[in-house]
Amino acid sequence: MNYYESKQEAQRVRLSRAADRASAEASRRFEAADLREERSGIPMGQPVLIGHHSARKHMRIIERAEANGRKGVEAYAASKEYQRRADAIGTGGISSDDPDAVQKLKAELETLTRNRAFMVAANKLVKKHYKDQAAGVAAIIALSAEYSYQLSEATAAKMFVNDPGFGMGFMSSTLTNRGASIRRIRKRIDLLMAAHNQAVAVLEGDKEAWEMKTERGTAKDDHTEQRCIIRFSTRLSKEGYTSVRRGGFVWSRTLDAFVRKISNAARYNAERLLSSAE
Repeated sequence: MNYYESKQEAQRVRLSRAADRASAEASRRFEAADLREERSGIPMGQPVLIGHHSARKHMRIIERAEANGRKGVEAYAASKEYQRRADAIGTGGISSDDPDAVQKLKAELETLTRNRAFMVAANKLVKKHYKDQAAGVAAIIALSAEYSYQLSEATAAKMFVNDPGFGMGFMSSTLTNRGASIRRIRKRIDLLMAAHNQAVAVLEGDKEAWEMKTERGTAKDDHTEQRCIIRFSTRLSKEGYTSVRRGGFVWSRTLDAFVRKISNAARYNAERLLSSAE
């Protein structure tokens, strides 16, 4: 598990604990909203007796019950949201922040390329054996094992059914979409490699860690996170925040700072932001 995956796991644990706390709070609020002990002496379903000595107490009981019930619903909704966020961590694909992103993308690219090659070869077998379905299914199953493609005999048999709208075999749109995904991943690998090489070149050119301090704050390179980090000494105005965002920096709750991937441009903008007045 690399440092990025460790951060993800830590975030998942934090959100799961927050979900548990919110769930416990919801249970406590719902239990408090019951108010059976406080309601003793007041028959179930009895309306508030205006003018009676019990009216004020009855109204307070109703108000507390409504407040606890409302807060219980809010806490229950919060627990579900925290758990949803915890469950969603790591399910959004391969992040560019993952130091192993290039390796993972290359593995995904290899799988997609192999699967598309199988589909093309399978369509050729469909054309070759369309008059002998049994032989065609056997040939396609053997081919799927060669390409490590999970395919059942029932699915292989369906490939020989001539659909009026789509024909036989794998649809051309499926092949087109796979091809587009392959090109997209290749382009993303090239961009990540270029960014990584630039960051490495910047870091390797340093005789010592880059850091800058002014009255406005500090900026430095974090080699572990591979981020240029800015921390301001005072709260930014709306205009200052806009200027920071225009400089390519975004807020990181984990690091409690504005960050951007290490590059000469990141350092230049950090120096500009710390040197200028808002």
